[in-house]
Amino acid sequence: MIRSQAWTDAALALLEFGLPQWKLRSITYEDDEWFCSLGKRWPLPAWLDDIVTVCHPVLPLAILAAFVEACAVTSRSTEAARTVPSVQPAANAAVCCDNFF
Repeated sequence: MIRSQAWTDAALALLEFGLPQWKLRSITYEDDEWFCSLGKRWPLPAWLDDIVTVCHPVLPLAILAAFVEACAVTSRSTEAARTVPSVQPAANAAVCCDNFF
């Protein structure tokens, strides 16, 4: 794709293979800039989804910038998911172990 200068197709292929959980929500051209929006959950409305929106005057670079931002969001969320707070049980807490079935 790069030899044939299909930069937009190459950026979309990188997005598809690099972050398969992120989907392209929209690409719009407004005021001499391309706006690229990526989301994780396509059928949901935009206000319920984790959305990354980036603008750039060049379309392939807007897609690549959104890809980089989505990578950052993904790494932050996986880092937060690995951190589990430790909870100590109370000294006089009783636990019921009966089988009610």
